[in-house]
Amino acid sequence: MPLDVVGAGEDERGPAADPSRFDSKGRWSQPPALVEDITPVRVVAGRQLWAHVREEMERLPARQRSVVMLRDVEHMAASDVARILDISEANQRVLLHRGRARLRQFIEDLAGE
Repeated sequence: MPLDVVGAGEDERGPAADPSRFDSKGRWSQPPALVEDITPVRVVAGRQLWAHVREEMERLPARQRSVVMLRDVEHMAASDVARILDISEANQRVLLHRGRARLRQFIEDLAGE
């Protein structure tokens, strides 16, 4: 079974990230921008962004949402998440990668508006 299908539900098939984002050696074509200054305006914007991200997390497929929440919000270990959700650690990694990729794309799309 191809890796991009392992643990994939109907709405989880296909690449997790747009392959055009990477060069022929697998590195970022254009690295993510760095935040250089923390200002009150950026803090408020960050809070607004987090509100949008939380809304978008609710739109993730249930298994992706569960893994992202447990790993990135609750800071649980991968082995604990796999045990709690009764999935393999490999499946946990796939679901985490896909969920993060969808959220990353959402943030980039939102920033481009």
